[in-house]
Amino acid sequence: VPGLPRLGRRRPSDQPGGSVPGAALFPTQAASAFGTSVHAALAQIEWLADSAPATLARALAEISAPDDARTEVEACLRTPEIARLFERTHPTTEAWRERAVELLLDGELVSGVFDRVLVERNPAGRATAATLVEFKTDHLASPAELDEAAIRHRPQLDRYREALVHLLSLPAEKISTALVFTHLRRVVTA
Repeated sequence: VPGLPRLGRRRPSDQPGGSVPGAALFPTQAASAFGTSVHAALAQIEWLADSAPATLARALAEISAPDDARTEVEACLRTPEIARLFERTHPTTEAWRERAVELLLDGELVSGVFDRVLVERNPAGRATAATLVEFKTDHLASPAELDEAAIRHRPQLDRYREALVHLLSLPAEKISTALVFTHLRRVVTA
């Protein structure tokens, strides 16, 4: 409509942050398909009843994904630090999986997809805390690269946390974050 201001659109994953290796700017089609497959496989799991081998085997048997993505997901779920993000800690905790978000923040339309959000609710159904989980399939080779990647992804997490503040009516300090680097099977929290 002529005369009306046009809102800018921002995806939190587009945020700059830290240095980026040149090869990361041009991911191969195979790397992109692999990342999509890992995300889709992880999204199929709402909860692991516990990290017992039989429970994990049942959950993995139900995942539909290419073999390389299944292998990555299986290795992640066998890592206790990551498996805990799939275990329900309280009966009123809910898991959002691959949930799209679009909202207006600071005059910009923020658009993205939460990989996994664990929302803790009180008996009345009101959110009391949340954990934002983002999966990254970067093929990192060292702890130094892990630190750089965590810095690079920090603006995305901050923007997603800001979105959750508005969506859940929670103060920012009640929303924790976890970056899960699937290749190294490491979790970076903040």
